[in-house]
Amino acid sequence: ARAEHISRFGLTYKFGGDHPEEGGMDCSGTMQFMLSDLGFDDMPRTSYQQYDWLKKNRTLNHSKSITDKMGGRKGIKPGDLIFWGGTYNSGHKVSHVMIYLGQSGDGTHYMFGARGRKKKGLFGAGVDIFELNAGYQKSLVGFGTLPGVS
Repeated sequence: ARAEHISRFGLTYKFGGDHPEEGGMDCSGTMQFMLSDLGFDDMPRTSYQQYDWLKKNRTLNHSKSITDKMGGRKGIKPGDLIFWGGTYNSGHKVSHVMIYLGQSGDGTHYMFGARGRKKKGLFGAGVDIFELNAGYQKSLVGFGTLPGVS
């Protein structure tokens, strides 16, 4: 519900943006903004710091694919952060993050976050809900559960 609410702001992707008042946000700023409102006050700012945060908390699954099946010990669950690398030259293994929302009745996977200027989500914005294709993800690094969430 929170992701859909933010999606309706009509925000664009804005590198370095971390609050809707800036008119746009980047991927990690979007995650930090949304999740801090939900009580994750210690969430780091950048995608690679967020990746390390999950890694240090032992909730990270390294994977090159998103399965069609949700849940289980190794499966992706709603609320998990998803990480990619190589989306731009960040100098780190990870350069992009979004949050997995779940799978609809028709089998479509959805995620929320900020994507580049050319990508538009379900509501036509850069900070929006997007389809996530299951299967091999070329630059996928992994996904993981937020610390303290089971």
